Amino acid sequence: LIKKCIESDAFSYANIHLHAFGSYTASGGGTCGGNIENARLMKEKDMGVFIISPYDKGGKLYAPSKKVRSLTLPDLEPIQYGSLWCFHHADLDEAQTPLHTIVCGAARPSDLDE
Repeated sequence: LIKKCIESDAFSYANIHLHAFGSYTASGGGTCGGNIENARLMKEKDMGVFIISPYDKGGKLYAPSKKVRSLTLPDLEPIQYGSLWCFHHADLDEAQTPLHTIVCGAARPSDLDE
């Protein structure tokens, strides 16, 4: 459905899930899984890529598992890693797909406490 909406040329941007750590959409179809193919198509169409829930659906980075913490510490907190992954996605992705807007979705200030 997302791909059909992008291909319709009716939109200038789309809100999608795309995260450093998996989510319910990260195992999606296609050769790369998840929404990366949709993000790349949006780049081809010169659309804005609006990333939703990178800290919640992207692995509950405000309350990470011990495994996730062990992968990012001591250099970065998981939420910092997730942010940097989004901010530098164009440098990390083989198709150099930029992500334009990121929504943190914090419900309360304490969600951002380290």
